[in-house]
Amino acid sequence: MKRPIPVCLILALVLIPGTARAQNAATPENRAKAWSQILFDEGLLRSCEDPLLESSIALPQPKLTLDATEEGDTKIKARVGLKIKDRFVGSLEVTSPRSSTGEATLATLDGLSQGSAAELKLSWFHHQVEHLSEMVVGAVPEDWKNWSPEQKAAHRAETKNAPDVPEDWDLWSQEKQDAYKALQKVVATEATDRSRDGRTGGRTEWHVEDYLNPVLSRPSAVAAAGPKNFKEALAGYRDWLRVSSPLIPVLTVTAKADQHDFDFLTPFAGPPAGLKEDSESHTNYALTGSAGAYLWASVYSSLNYRLGNGYVSGRKKDFCTTSGLANILRCESHVVAPPRKSRTEVLDFEARGNVGNFGLGAFVSRDLRANVTQVKVPIYFLQKLGTTQSELNLGAVASWRSDTKDYSLSVFVGPGLSTVLRILGVEKPN
Repeated sequence: MKRPIPVCLILALVLIPGTARAQNAATPENRAKAWSQILFDEGLLRSCEDPLLESSIALPQPKLTLDATEEGDTKIKARVGLKIKDRFVGSLEVTSPRSSTGEATLATLDGLSQGSAAELKLSWFHHQVEHLSEMVVGAVPEDWKNWSPEQKAAHRAETKNAPDVPEDWDLWSQEKQDAYKALQKVVATEATDRSRDGRTGGRTEWHVEDYLNPVLSRPSAVAAAGPKNFKEALAGYRDWLRVSSPLIPVLTVTAKADQHDFDFLTPFAGPPAGLKEDSESHTNYALTGSAGAYLWASVYSSLNYRLGNGYVSGRKKDFCTTSGLANILRCESHVVAPPRKSRTEVLDFEARGNVGNFGLGAFVSRDLRANVTQVKVPIYFLQKLGTTQSELNLGAVASWRSDTKDYSLSVFVGPGLSTVLRILGVEKPN
């Protein structure tokens, strides 16, 4: 007997960790760690987000989408992820058809269910907010450039355990120094518009260090940092990246498995002789390597190569019959052979960027075996929500295929599941 494993159970197993509020001491070290996570999550990872869940990159924010076709078929796609030490991100994306009862079953004990797919991704980000430990300690003295070498040496010796001036400060350009000061001013300042923890009846205020709590027990980045500091920190972080790290490499490996059922007709000796319906079920596998980069603090771009083994539908044959008094000839095409093994080799290019309240993307995919090119151009509309300043939750996608020469236009609507999770236990200040 097959026992179904619903999609909701997969999500629950990942999202079940405890929600007890942890205590994180208000130390410069914890403050630097918290700001590093906030800037990584909101300034970098969210800028790499793809609302369609078609990107090669692994992202930690949970998402849930529902795809519907003109024929009335619907699929549920969900993503859960895990971030490890601001460098590695892993994610699991599952896709499953939605039945007429509204249920979606990913797998049974025998394997993936009909039409389901599972995709496991691991991304490495060469990310580090340089000099953040110095930023949270204090500001660089305003008249530093006028100090004598002896004064500078004495100051560095005095602040050796908690330095507030980067070692190579005097070699920086004025633009880099200005970007450093703008970000430093925010991350070293306590918020004056803190949100309150709704689970304590509003008696307790959130602090930036509370962002180090487990995912489901921590406040949103906006609540932890304070709305004003959060907005200024993101702007300062992007300016800082443009001068300190204009290119952040991102490497991703993806393993995917998807199940397909193939229906076909086979000869039947009878009696009576004819054709009978038959079916086979197979699972396709693919491995993808992706080399990408986050460029100029505003654009994510990558080149992806995918290699896979699987099955495709067998050959088709036309069957024609006459009907009616006028002997009208009617023909239908049917698959008359079992599925055959096939090897896939695909090269993809993708790019996405945000401009104001809009996001624009480009996906170009080339099937190197079938010589087919597919192009998608999504346009995202950003809505400012209480949990983030850049939630991609509405848009349209134009697509084209070289084999059919067909154009299509689709619309997607949000927001994603991440919005629901990130507002737990947060009460806005009056």
